[in-house]
Amino acid sequence: MLPLLTDFLSKKKLQVEFLDHGVLTPLKNWLEPLPDGSLPNATVRASILNILIEDFPVDIDQEDRRELLKKSGLGKVIMFLSKSEEEITANKKLAKD
Repeated sequence: MLPLLTDFLSKKKLQVEFLDHGVLTPLKNWLEPLPDGSLPNATVRASILNILIEDFPVDIDQEDRRELLKKSGLGKVIMFLSKSEEEITANKKLAKD
């Protein structure tokens, strides 16, 4: 399922539609800690972070995109991962980028 997600989100002509339909919230849900406090699978976290950096960057210079990012809570989860002692080094670096 993860390769399918990566494939769809990398399609540039669909990215505005994905953003307009709230794709940032499900991406946040895949990154945030689980109910027991543990982190989701490291491979899933790395893939989502890579999607956000390489294939699906959110242009925060556009006010509406910045608001979508704030509303989703994705930035808070990424900041948490960048500082978490439980996060692996490679993912911390991705989260800081």
